[in-house]
Amino acid sequence: MTKLDSKFDEIDRMFEELQKTNDVSVDNIRSNLTDNEGLLSMRDKIDPQRKVMVVSRPSLPKIPSSLKSRLDIFLYCLKNVDYGKDNNRSYVDGHIEALNRYLEQAKLNPNNLEVVLATVNDELRWKGKTSKIDLREKGYTDGLTYVGQALKKSKDVIAKDIDNILRRELNNE
Repeated sequence: MTKLDSKFDEIDRMFEELQKTNDVSVDNIRSNLTDNEGLLSMRDKIDPQRKVMVVSRPSLPKIPSSLKSRLDIFLYCLKNVDYGKDNNRSYVDGHIEALNRYLEQAKLNPNNLEVVLATVNDELRWKGKTSKIDLREKGYTDGLTYVGQALKKSKDVIAKDIDNILRRELNNE
């Protein structure tokens, strides 16, 4: 008999006892479940003071002006993510998984980040059709969005720098 089977047997016994006493209220069931050690294993993993599992999407960091290449800006965004101290661990793990995946792709295509962006967009379209009930999966999908934003930001910063250089040169003529 597996551990899971014994838990189901224990639950069945509890329901039999409840039916005998005719007290099948939700409060009574809840108190019986919480009184049995180990039956609700998630209860032991969650801080009793914390009522909500926090999930907050990180935003892109401010880009220092010292970064001059698109790849450097993109890598800076991926390596300087602030998840906060209260963010859900599963969510963060999924987010980091997406960032690591595309960090590796960027290293393979350092001179053409548009290839990486196309891959991210394809995966986002595919992920858009899947459920995001699982916090790790939601973190991964949000990580894909973050990677796409970082790629766009890196492109925008470089485009702005080029625009500034061109304007200066045109004004000096």
